[in-house]
Amino acid sequence: MHHSPLATLLTAPRLRRGLGALVTALLAAPLAGAAGLPSASAADARGVPVVDVRPQQLERGVDQRLPHLDGRFLVIGGQRVRLVGDQRVLVGHAGDGEDTLAVVATRRDGTWRTLRVDADGRRRLLLEDVQPGTLRLVEGGSALLRERTRKGATQLTMFATRTGDRLARRSVDGLPSVTGADRTRVLLADWSGERTLLWRWREGRRVTTLLDEIAYRVSFEAGRVATFTGDPYLDGCSVVRPLDDLARTRWRSCQERVESFSPDGSRLLTVHILSDGMGPTEVDLRTGRGRHLLTYDVGYGWIWTLGWEGDRTFVADVDGRRKAATVRCHGASCARASDLEPTAAS
Repeated sequence: MHHSPLATLLTAPRLRRGLGALVTALLAAPLAGAAGLPSASAADARGVPVVDVRPQQLERGVDQRLPHLDGRFLVIGGQRVRLVGDQRVLVGHAGDGEDTLAVVATRRDGTWRTLRVDADGRRRLLLEDVQPGTLRLVEGGSALLRERTRKGATQLTMFATRTGDRLARRSVDGLPSVTGADRTRVLLADWSGERTLLWRWREGRRVTTLLDEIAYRVSFEAGRVATFTGDPYLDGCSVVRPLDDLARTRWRSCQERVESFSPDGSRLLTVHILSDGMGPTEVDLRTGRGRHLLTYDVGYGWIWTLGWEGDRTFVADVDGRRKAATVRCHGASCARASDLEPTAAS
C-alpha cells in the first residue's frame, strides 16, 4: 500500500510543539523540504513584500487571545487554569469570548486524563487512559474525535465534549486518515486510493466517496477544502475548492500547498508543496483565490501556524536560530504575542 511521506504529517492532529529532542535534531540540520524554498531575496524578486518574523527582531505586543499552554497553566478567557500532571497537551479549542472551550490532556502517574475547560475556568473530565495524539476537537467544539488504526482499518469514535459520552463509532477499511471534522461530518484522506471519504457521523450513515482527490486541509467554517490531485512527490498539484461546489476550482498550484484557511476563506497561508519537518522557514499570505500578497520569513528555523484571531489576523509559533516566541501578524504588521524564549537548539 502506497502512502506519501506527507500523509501522516498533513492529516495527524496538530498538537502544539513537538518533543525538544525532535526540535533540536531538526534545527541542527536543514529542514526537510525547506532547503529548496525561496530565500528572502528570491521572494523580493517575485514582487511581493517580505516580512522578517525572527522573534528577536519584533516588538512585544499583547498576548495571544487563543487558548494556549503556559507552563503548568492553560490560559483561556483571561483565566490561568492550573493543570495537574507531569505532561500537558492542548488537544484543541473552539468558540470565542464566553463560549470559548479547550480540551487538554494531562498525564499523571502514567495515566492520561482528557479534560474540557471552559472560559470561566470550569473543568470536566471527559476521558481516561486515552493518548492525546489520537484525539482532535471537531470544528465548533461539540465533539471529540478519536482516531486509531486496528487490523487494517481506521477506527473512529465520537465523544460529546459536554459529558464524555460516546456518540458514534465507525470502522473504515484501508487505513484512511482524518483530514477534519465538524458537528456532522468527518472527511478522510485515502492516500492509497487517491480519494476523499465522507462520514456523516450524526446520521450514522456509511462512509462514501466524496471526491477522487486527496483532501489534506479543510475548514468547514470557511467552506473550503484543499486537495492533492495525486501524490505531490509524484507531480500531484494542490487545488482549493468550495465545499458546496466541489467541481469548482478557486486556486490551483503545483508549487504551493495550503497550510491554513482564514475563518471566512478570504486569506490562505501557503507553504512549499513538499515542506515537512517541524515547519517551513517561509509562509506566503495569499487571497482566497491564490494571489500572492506577501511572504513571512524567519531566515533559519520554522514557522508553525496556530490559528486565527480574526479573518485577517493569525498567530504562529516561530523558532529562529536562537530565540522563539508566539508571533501575531495582521498583514505586514507582526509583533510578538509572548516573551522571548531560547530555542530547543540554543
